[in-house]
Amino acid sequence: MHAIDQLMTDAASRIPVGPPARCPYCLSDVELVAADVVYPLRPELADRKIWRCTNCDAHVGCHRAGARVALPDGELVVSDGSLPMGSLANKDLRAARIETHRLFDALWQPPARMTRHEAYAWMARLLSVDTEEAHIAALTYDECIKVQLAIEDMMRAPGEEPELPGAAHWLMQADIEFTVAPDGHFFVKAGDELVDYWPERQTWSVQGLLAEENEGLHSLVMYCKKPKRATRH
Repeated sequence: MHAIDQLMTDAASRIPVGPPARCPYCLSDVELVAADVVYPLRPELADRKIWRCTNCDAHVGCHRAGARVALPDGELVVSDGSLPMGSLANKDLRAARIETHRLFDALWQPPARMTRHEAYAWMARLLSVDTEEAHIAALTYDECIKVQLAIEDMMRAPGEEPELPGAAHWLMQADIEFTVAPDGHFFVKAGDELVDYWPERQTWSVQGLLAEENEGLHSLVMYCKKPKRATRH
């Protein structure tokens, strides 16, 4: 688990039962605003609320007022309009969750063979969480990638070769250079360094450094985006 995921875990439960205490990225205060403050061009959200960071762009939408929401312990509560649907997310995480939702919906929407309940139960088993906690709005960046890769594997026809692993999509989104080795692992450029990334287990390590493997595609992206380091001699 990388630092951001750990902070998000520490800051709030997977399925929030109240207002977020702080921004998981910059630790700033959060505020509740009308959805049109964040999305002025989406009139369909006029009656919704959003929790947002007062300092950075992280935010999360709320359940509609009157919606019945199941808590992790199974209790049903009625939202007053300020109950967050998940954890605050920055631009990268929001994009990952949107893409995950697009792929996930194909598992249960017609002509899919799964029901909606079966699809969420499958995701819960994949992530080793309770079904009540398997919500895309609560996923971390790395969990999104794990779900995407698993769905791509499930939907692929027998014998069909994948075009590019889901991890490649997000590296390209981040403008990070990489190549894919014949064995399926990635050679990723991080400034003057070359990093090995194994998408099947979401671990990476810098070539030439005697260090343990690091976890998570997001932590790799953050590492690659650091200012270019001086060449070692």
